[in-house]
Amino acid sequence: MRLWQRPLDEALANGQIPQNTRRTAGAIAGAHDEVILHLLSHHDPKGEAPAALRDLTLFLLRAIGISMNNSQ
Repeated sequence: MRLWQRPLDEALANGQIPQNTRRTAGAIAGAHDEVILHLLSHHDPKGEAPAALRDLTLFLLRAIGISMNNSQ
């Protein structure tokens, strides 16, 4: 969880995000684990894993105040 809290603390200090970083870090860690464990434990016949990982990455970057252009 500390892996996520450090950049969140920086984003909070810079005024990029207005939330409690400890709770946010816990939510991010849980969301990350849920998506990754689901991908690892379920067959993916439609090949949706790459899109799921891209979406997860963009979500995590936004959570720490980094915005990426999602034009793909």
